Amino acid sequence: MTAANCSIKRCFEQECFLEVPFFQRAYVWNQDNWEQLLNTLSQESSSIFLGAVILQKREKDGSRVKSYAVIDGQQRLTTLSILLCACYDHVKDDPSVTPAAAQKYRFVVDGMLHTLDGDQLDLKMVHSVFDRDAFKLVVDRRDEVTDDVCEGGVYHPERGIRDLSGDIRNEDESPIVACYNFFYQKLRARSEDFRRALMDKLTSDLDSNQFLVRVELTKDEDAQAIFDVINSTGVRLTHADIIKNDIFRLLLERMGDSKESEAQVKDLHEELWAEVFLADADAREYWEKKSGKGDRQRPNIELLLHDFACIRGIYNPDEHKFEQLSKVYREAIKDFTKDQLIEFLKEIRAYAETYRKTFAVGRQDAYKYDDPVRRLVHILSELKINTFNPYVLKLVHEGRFAGELSEASKKELADLETLVVRAAIVHSIPCTKNYNKFCRQFLMGNYGPKVLLANPDYYLDDARVAESLADLRSDNSLPTLLLFWIELYRIKGALSSNEELKYRYSLEHVMPTKWKEHWDEIPVYGEGDVVETDAWKRERARARAIQSLGNMTILKKALNSKLRNKSFSVKKEEVLKNDLAMLRVASEVYSASAESWDERTIRARTKALAKEIVKIWPLEASV
Repeated sequence: MTAANCSIKRCFEQECFLEVPFFQRAYVWNQDNWEQLLNTLSQESSSIFLGAVILQKREKDGSRVKSYAVIDGQQRLTTLSILLCACYDHVKDDPSVTPAAAQKYRFVVDGMLHTLDGDQLDLKMVHSVFDRDAFKLVVDRRDEVTDDVCEGGVYHPERGIRDLSGDIRNEDESPIVACYNFFYQKLRARSEDFRRALMDKLTSDLDSNQFLVRVELTKDEDAQAIFDVINSTGVRLTHADIIKNDIFRLLLERMGDSKESEAQVKDLHEELWAEVFLADADAREYWEKKSGKGDRQRPNIELLLHDFACIRGIYNPDEHKFEQLSKVYREAIKDFTKDQLIEFLKEIRAYAETYRKTFAVGRQDAYKYDDPVRRLVHILSELKINTFNPYVLKLVHEGRFAGELSEASKKELADLETLVVRAAIVHSIPCTKNYNKFCRQFLMGNYGPKVLLANPDYYLDDARVAESLADLRSDNSLPTLLLFWIELYRIKGALSSNEELKYRYSLEHVMPTKWKEHWDEIPVYGEGDVVETDAWKRERARARAIQSLGNMTILKKALNSKLRNKSFSVKKEEVLKNDLAMLRVASEVYSASAESWDERTIRARTKALAKEIVKIWPLEASV
């Protein structure tokens, strides 16, 4: 290994190819990164440091030119190349730059961005298929003119590749093209002196312009060890990036460094990774979308890889943190043979297909009661519980390849659903710590959810559920979820109604939390239906009633906002007038015959709903 300070020019000017390994991520830098780079290069030369570029020498069949794999620095080198193009486009048209100087700049820029291989002049940076066309468009084709730019001898630049502002038009919204347009417009607003000074920093080999450290590895050195310590600048690599890179780099190593081996590994990458995670815009959007809660939100691809690692037993939530996921994978595969790596990739692909079919649920989806997997996934999602996802994924995946879920698996899923719903109602289990432990035991086959349901220490019995529903101190998500699935339970099999519903309702407290505004004249009924006259007892009894599930229903969001703290009679009138297709859980409250609403009504309805809930989520699951 050699390492030396170097200028941007020196980093690029060697006659070589800088190849981005096909399995590395696409270009991902954004405006924040571009702005930071431009600001850094605007400083005095002595204070500029742009980081390290790590290259590994590799064989390039049929070429007399050296070739390096870009181990780290792809984003930085790509951005510097684009900045160089944008800066040159301004400087060459600067009236204070002589034709000779402009020609010299062009010669230097062409030499930095291209390599002469025999009699062929090619781009020095060889990007993966994801960025290749966009990079060529910016570097080589940005000044092309299309056939229809002239009409009657009149030039129409907006019909060329550029528009009138100088931006490159790009229907694919490539970040590489966006990067060029950003730099072009930023430099357009700067002075001629600034642009020439920047051009000199980019193209001069003076000692004062040594802004990079260029590290070169031989083809036999362990790039993976270096890779562990370089993920510190720019846009940090995700666990998915690192895991993918590790697997395919190791696979290439196992198959031998040859043109034929690389072609085979590229084919495997296309079949076992790209076709699943990078197939099209929808696939990329899904796998990059974050799920989870709070600061623990993760891209779906990382959640899949976490769940797969739990299923395989290489990740133990009691011992590992999510931040260690890529290291866990690296340790697991380090001694894999070529065939084991391929089988490992095939497993990941198969589980990925199951994962997307299982967990891709959203607010615009319709749900029906008799779809146990989607019902469970929706409930887990709304309760923001993804701890049990590995167990759900394993059961569904096994059922998918067996043709359908077994009766035993269906019962396991039903027991799990009962567990999380009842635990959410009674608040009896500290979720994060215990759920991780439970899921691992489920995956190991030591016991299932049924054992936990029968454990008296968790107070999941019918009586405790009913008691908790009478004072449901929770945010709106839990009661909304309960009432939504009670509604679907009621309408299942009903010939007179659609059995599907979208989850787009909001929670309505019939007796409002600010009850004194319009409800103060309504008698407050305490336990035993006794009218309370003591101020403190009135407050306590009413507060408990308001937080009871029996005082809640779900309505269309637009209607709910109109009701607010209104009296019961006004609310009923508004609902009957505006919600002709109201749900059953709402019509039983706002029926035309309903005359009043107080603690007695609320207690009776809470008991009735409790009976339904313990029937829907019974301690003894029946499938």
